[in-house]
Amino acid sequence: MTFIISTSVLGQAKYYKTPTGKIIDSTTYSKLKTDKLEHYKASFSQVTLEDELKELYRNNDSIIYSYTRNIKMSGNEKTTTKVVGVEKYIGKELPIKNLTTIDNKSIGLNNIKGKPTLINFWFTTCKACVDEMATLNKIKSTFKDSVNFIAITFEKKDVVTKFLKKHNYDFVQVIDAQNFINTINLTNYPLNVFLDKEGKVVSVENGVPYESKNGGKTKLGDGEKFIKTLRKLL
Repeated sequence: MTFIISTSVLGQAKYYKTPTGKIIDSTTYSKLKTDKLEHYKASFSQVTLEDELKELYRNNDSIIYSYTRNIKMSGNEKTTTKVVGVEKYIGKELPIKNLTTIDNKSIGLNNIKGKPTLINFWFTTCKACVDEMATLNKIKSTFKDSVNFIAITFEKKDVVTKFLKKHNYDFVQVIDAQNFINTINLTNYPLNVFLDKEGKVVSVENGVPYESKNGGKTKLGDGEKFIKTLRKLL
């Protein structure tokens, strides 16, 4: 479910998850956006920021969103639109090359072509990342070897190894990938990226969607949306 920044939800406090995974309130979010706007105004005569929000969590009292920021800049009557984040690769190959797995193997785009691919970006202290692992494991067990399942983190081998001793996460584990993450300008965690058999990005999602249950309570869904996307790519 996607919302534009002007969306108003009555009776529920709104919170926002920053690209670093921190949850902030509406006042802090607005201030950070204003500060960013002033930063760009130092270089461009006209700048607008439009945030596209995705709902991560909802209960009776509050809603948490992640956001993708679209920046429109103009100067000397020439206007350009810059989309930041992994979404800019939709319809294009994701520039995967020379990444290192936890067992010291090298992986690149040519290694995964021929099958659809689900890439999950995560880190060990990201609660939302950890919460969705059980669902991601079930999705992997559904498709088995017909789909590539890859998890990518900026963290070092020793940190990930320690984490995996206590948590089951049945994806190919790519570690120490900060340079790659910087290259694609990843802004949200968790982030799930779907590639077709040619290695082109077809969809970018945040975490596994939450579902509303009886009584207004929400819980992490079973990943049916992810399953439908992968089936279409087979």
